[in-house]
Amino acid sequence: MKMKTALPVVSTGLLSLMAVGQANAGEVVEYAYDCSETALHAEKLNRQAERYQERAAKLKAGEHEKYIVALKRRANNMRAKAMHLQHVCGVHTSPTYEHRHVYY
Repeated sequence: MKMKTALPVVSTGLLSLMAVGQANAGEVVEYAYDCSETALHAEKLNRQAERYQERAAKLKAGEHEKYIVALKRRANNMRAKAMHLQHVCGVHTSPTYEHRHVYY
């Protein structure tokens, strides 16, 4: 029983995703991530997170509490995104990292 068909190339904005084959129920689909620009993008995210942290530190706590919380949340989200990108591509030695996903 065919559940989903994998697209040949899916662009996520941060990574290019190449699907190999078609996805049927219970089958494993392999993806190859293009990691050439990922390390650079992760560095940019970390620098932006640092700028948000510095901006939040300069504000007075009583007057701008909601803005400070929003800046810290943005910084944490950017750090988490950078860590994910580094996990997907940075930890592995090959330029493309194969990720397996099972469709149910």
